[in-house]
Amino acid sequence: MPANRLVPTPSASTETAPTEVVSADEVLYDTMLERLHEVCGRAVRDMALAAGRTVIDGFFDGDESAFQAKSRYKSSKFTAFVQARAEQLDAMGLNPITLRNYVRAHIVWCGLPPVVQQGASLSALVELARLPDSIRRAQLAVAAHREGWPIRQLRAALDAELAALAAPDGPDTQPAPAILSVVKRWEHQTTRWQVEPSQLAALPPEDKTRVRKWIRDARARLHEMEEALRA
Repeated sequence: MPANRLVPTPSASTETAPTEVVSADEVLYDTMLERLHEVCGRAVRDMALAAGRTVIDGFFDGDESAFQAKSRYKSSKFTAFVQARAEQLDAMGLNPITLRNYVRAHIVWCGLPPVVQQGASLSALVELARLPDSIRRAQLAVAAHREGWPIRQLRAALDAELAALAAPDGPDTQPAPAILSVVKRWEHQTTRWQVEPSQLAALPPEDKTRVRKWIRDARARLHEMEEALRA
């Protein structure tokens, strides 16, 4: 080759990008992580279903419809239980909202076909519980199972169903003025809830317990109101 001839070098656009090498260990780690995620999710779901069944058996004589119908005597017994044993339930991760969600998840699970029951996640069951129509719930659950919907797609489908159910009968439909009046009073009251942390820290233990209970009850009621607004 002549000395004055330049040898062309490959341009950046023609260079082959280095191939990322995934080690056997990384493949193993990813596989094990996926398996553990499935096992843990299934265990949490099974625990939630068992807890829901326990509440139905213990407070509603095994009658799932009694929980949904909110029988005054039986419902008050369950409500009294979660209030009287709030701290012990909290220590188990079973605050009133969680426990009620587990009961609803159990009721939904019982109404699904066996093939869907096996693969249904706890998150999906809790989402499906938002829909009051058990037949339509099962139809959506089957579609989600068959098509492999992620939870966000199931949630969107449920939102659409609930929005259609809540659609007003006419353009002049207005919110109940009595409800709005109550909300305005709540807004005025909550502006006075501000407390110095040092004041709370200085409370005697029994008073702290009382304040914690009030906070838990208020949080549970607010969550129920949020759920009702989503419906």
